[in-house]
Amino acid sequence: MSDLFFTSDLFRFGSTLLGIVISSWVIISGLKERTRGKIFEVITMVTFGIGGFASITSFIAHFFFSDMVAISIGWPPGSPFQKEVAGANLAVGLLGFLGFWRRDFWLPYVIAKTAFLWIAGITHVIDLVQHQNLATGNAGLTLYMDFIWPLVYILLLWLTTRYGKPSPQGLEYRTPQL
Repeated sequence: MSDLFFTSDLFRFGSTLLGIVISSWVIISGLKERTRGKIFEVITMVTFGIGGFASITSFIAHFFFSDMVAISIGWPPGSPFQKEVAGANLAVGLLGFLGFWRRDFWLPYVIAKTAFLWIAGITHVIDLVQHQNLATGNAGLTLYMDFIWPLVYILLLWLTTRYGKPSPQGLEYRTPQL
C-alpha cells in the first residue's frame, strides 16, 4: 500500500466530517449564547484546530515515512525535500492546533496554510501538466483540496469577523446534558 492513512483522501474527508460533528455538538449542546457570531466562532475554532492536527499528521508522514509519501505523490523517494515539507507542515500545524485555544493564532494560520496549500496545489498542477503525473497524491482529491481549503479558511475567518468579535475570555459553555 503506497498511501498512508493520514495522507489519504479518507483521512482528509474524515477530519472534515469530524470537525463538522464536533462543531455541531458544541453549538447545540454546550454554547450559552447562540448568536451567529458565536456559532461561526465555534465552527472556525474547531475547523482550524482539526486542520492543524491534520498538518501535524502530515509532518509525521513526510518526516518519518518520506519514501512512502513520495511514492504516493508520484515523486522519486529519497529526497531531502520531504524533511523540509515536513517542517512546513509542522509549523502550519502548530499554528492551527494552537488556534483551537487562542484566537490570535487564526490569522497567521490562515496566511501560512493558504500560502503552503496554494503553492503545493500549483506544484501538483505543474507536475500533472508537464509529466502527466496522475498519482493519487498528486492528481486526486488532494489537488482540489489544496485550492478549496484555503478558500474555506478565509471564508470562516471573514464570517467570524463579520458577525461578531470573539470574546477575550473565549466561549462560554453550559454543562452538556447527556
